[in-house]
Amino acid sequence: MKKIVIFMAMILACFMSLGLSGDAKCDAGANIKFQVKNVHLQNGQYTVEGDFCNEGDTKGYVYAIELDTTIYDKVGNCIFSHSFSEPELMPYWVRAHTCSPFGVTLTNSNAHSYNGEIRWDVHSRVYFKTDAR
Repeated sequence: MKKIVIFMAMILACFMSLGLSGDAKCDAGANIKFQVKNVHLQNGQYTVEGDFCNEGDTKGYVYAIELDTTIYDKVGNCIFSHSFSEPELMPYWVRAHTCSPFGVTLTNSNAHSYNGEIRWDVHSRVYFKTDAR
């Protein structure tokens, strides 16, 4: 019986030391990313649709976004490429642990209609803050 009590005390001491050595407060803040859902190519325009997703534990707002979009035909030939930067978005609030839809339609004379199947690759950079200052 005494061995069991000593063993349980050792386990309790291990758990307590792990709990005390960890950071008492872990604040991840906002962590907002843009997840692309679809890209449409029309005559003279293209549209990028997706969601701003905040994986952090604090609400934040997006104040700028950059998108590098490349559209390919079925066999992998590049049929359109464009970089877009919006340095002054209206504050676009995203609550913690949620996603908010966002889409942008851009005019570009090189965006010709394509009736076949397309594949796309979009790289995004999202700039955000946790307060509106």
